[in-house]
Amino acid sequence: VQGDYTSFRIWKYNENFEVVATYDGSATVDCSGRGIMINPSDNELYSKGLSDFCHIDKSLNGDYTYMYTLDEPNAKAVVSADGSTLMLHRDGLLKKYDFYAGELITSFAIDLQHDISEWPQQNLIAFNGTYLLSINDMIVYAYDVNTGDYTGQSSTLPPSNRQIDEWTMAYSNNMFFL
Repeated sequence: VQGDYTSFRIWKYNENFEVVATYDGSATVDCSGRGIMINPSDNELYSKGLSDFCHIDKSLNGDYTYMYTLDEPNAKAVVSADGSTLMLHRDGLLKKYDFYAGELITSFAIDLQHDISEWPQQNLIAFNGTYLLSINDMIVYAYDVNTGDYTGQSSTLPPSNRQIDEWTMAYSNNMFFL
C-alpha cells in the first residue's frame, strides 16, 4: 500500500510474493491509504483517508464505496478483533466508532508511557486482538483496549536505521510490523 495526499496504490501478492493485481486509486484521494485494513467480520477491505472512510472492492478493479467522514484527520486507525469497532488514536486519545455506521461509541485517554509531543509517536497505534500497542525509542508498550490503562512493555527492539513513520506500524498474523 502506498498513500498520500495525491495518490493511493495497492499491490496484491500471491503466496509466492508475485504481484497478481494492482489498484491505482489516485482519483480517490479521499480514501487514501493512510489506514488500510481487512475487517475480520466480513473479510472485506477498508481504507481510512485523511478523514473519510471507504470500502475498497477486493478485486482491485477501481471500485470503492464512501462510507462516512470521521472527525479525526491524521488519526491512526485499527479495527477490533470482532470487526464491530473502528478505533482511532491521536495525541493519546482513543475514539471507538461503530465500524459500519461511523457513530462515536466512546472515547478515553490512553496512559501512554512516552512523550506524546514527539511526531509521530503521539499517533502510533496497533492492535493485536487483545492489547493496543504503541512504540517509542524501539520499545513496544501495551494498553488495555477497554480502558487505555498501561499493562506492560517489550524489551528494546533491535536498532533500526529506518525512520519510524506514523502510518507504518501494524500487527497482523501474530507479527508486529514497523
